[in-house]
Amino acid sequence: MLLRTLLGLPVALLALTNPLQDPPRQDPPDHRGGQEEGRDGQEGAAPTIVATSKVGDIARHMLEANGGPEALAKFSSLQFTLVPVTIRLKEGSTEEEPEYVEERGAEISFSASFSGDERMIRMDEPRDRNGRSIVFSKVVRSAARARDVVLFLVDGNRRPMTPDLEQRVKEDTGTVAGQFDVLLGLVSGQLRGTYDGLRERDGASYESVSAQFQVGPASSRAYRLFVDPETWLVARYEIHDLASRTINAIVRVSDYGRFEGIALPGTITFSDRKDVPFLRWELSGIRVNEPIPPAHFFVEDDASGEADGGE
Repeated sequence: MLLRTLLGLPVALLALTNPLQDPPRQDPPDHRGGQEEGRDGQEGAAPTIVATSKVGDIARHMLEANGGPEALAKFSSLQFTLVPVTIRLKEGSTEEEPEYVEERGAEISFSASFSGDERMIRMDEPRDRNGRSIVFSKVVRSAARARDVVLFLVDGNRRPMTPDLEQRVKEDTGTVAGQFDVLLGLVSGQLRGTYDGLRERDGASYESVSAQFQVGPASSRAYRLFVDPETWLVARYEIHDLASRTINAIVRVSDYGRFEGIALPGTITFSDRKDVPFLRWELSGIRVNEPIPPAHFFVEDDASGEADGGE
């Protein structure tokens, strides 16, 4: 339920990778409005961003803003607590003179570990069922040339998996991970883009880049990134549907902090195509590169084998 309403947001299934350990295949430059920028180098090597265009220059600045090649080379795990805050118009309020009501959800624990071609993500979400507090856990493990392993747990016990439930688990974990793919995409090479000029948004000027994922379910969308020319961090991005060329959502990113050199946000706010906010994520307890026991992502079958009604 947390992410079902985020239709059109990036679902980069397990693409939260160490960009130094899994270099993407680079396509030839696109000269139709700017040059796409990527990087070269071997697996495990630091990224080399060739600043032969404005996008390359922006990516180089963003790399340095995230601790440089050394910090990204060490980026192997990410953990944090996420509180979803639902935002809705107050009854009687209008979009012209909006007043909002906020409802805070339960804390969600997110953890991801990535090494080589192996990706492991887990989300633990507390729920109240019939007056009893239980924890729903979603786990996805992925590796190159291997089928994804998807788990759904209730209070730590593995439950039967259906195709529909498997897809929902992938969407939920992938949408959270996908935010970081967008924020670091120009540096990692997952996003390829063209320079879109200096643009005004929210009363400030930003370097704008129109970008797209080259592979995966999010490749059907375009992302316009707004990079702060003082901090070289993404302050906002817009999601466009390539087929209809319409905006699906507007995402504002703020309250950055640095963790082992990596710049990560404390607040992500989602608005609809009319720029009406509907959800805010508050991130806390961010930890980078702390070891996560492999057992955290591996769970034996529950002896009972009984389902708990799914989500």
